[in-house]
Amino acid sequence: DRILVPRASGVLAALGLVVSPQRRDVQRSVLLSGEELTPDRINSHVEELTRRATRELGHDPTEVRTVFETRYRGQSFELSVTAAAEDLREAFEAEHQTRYGYRDPDQELELVTIRVSVSLDAARVELQNAESTRPIEPPTVIRLPESTLVVPGGWQAHTDPTGTIHLERT
Repeated sequence: DRILVPRASGVLAALGLVVSPQRRDVQRSVLLSGEELTPDRINSHVEELTRRATRELGHDPTEVRTVFETRYRGQSFELSVTAAAEDLREAFEAEHQTRYGYRDPDQELELVTIRVSVSLDAARVELQNAESTRPIEPPTVIRLPESTLVVPGGWQAHTDPTGTIHLERT
């Protein structure tokens, strides 16, 4: 008995795609542990993945996010940790403590996978100004900038200040 027709309703999905941030995700399985698990080695992988993701994005990113999939040696599942390479063990153990209730500082740490996401800020889109609030006399056809709306007889309609058209069965 009531229908709301938002502004740009004919192209909302496309508009959502346009205003979404562009992003590229890359990852690499590294399985580093023991003496191989050094900040220099980790940062080398992160830098290479960041260059690759940036090349695929086609622009210098406005944001770079790195996630490390880590575990204690012998565990079956990894925990996702976001931290600087120098702080990886502490960040992992804090997450392990939160998740499982304990830390094991004597256990060997394994870095299984490195994931890097680079992104650009979302595009800004401005819609045309909404028409002023006005009654609509059905039956009528309303030509909108991106679509057409048919308002049949037996309905009353008006446009609110945001440009949304309100239809109600009479």
